[in-house]
Amino acid sequence: MRRQLRRLATAGGCAAGYLRGARAGRQRYDQLRTQAEQLAQHPQVQAARQAVTDPQARKQALAQTRERYRSGRDQYRSVRRRATELAGHPQVQLYRQAVTDPQARQQALTELRAHPQVQRSRQAVTDPQVRQQVLLELREKADVLTAALKKRLG
Repeated sequence: MRRQLRRLATAGGCAAGYLRGARAGRQRYDQLRTQAEQLAQHPQVQAARQAVTDPQARKQALAQTRERYRSGRDQYRSVRRRATELAGHPQVQLYRQAVTDPQARQQALTELRAHPQVQRSRQAVTDPQVRQQVLLELREKADVLTAALKKRLG
């Protein structure tokens, strides 16, 4: 008798769990289906679908992709060229040497401490007026960079 009751309770629990899970599963399925339908209606997805099916749109998309690739490649080459130029700069050579040679490291630190921007930063730590002026300059530079990025990104 006990055994049958346990089996009946287990079967009832399983049935209740199945029903509850089925409802939750159906709700999640409906939610996913709605999101998929919304995604299918998105303008970029529509444009991509058209690019796949329409030969003219496909050619145009390929041309845009090639142009982006060329632009990125040119920017990469420019950065690489500039990095190569900088690698030969005397200060860069000095800093490279400073990594391994303690005497060169001391010389590099002395030069850094004497640099006007480093001295100004040290002043900003102790003098509130200089700190405020430096913060204002940094905000102005950040605003200029933000505007340039917005303009570039469209």
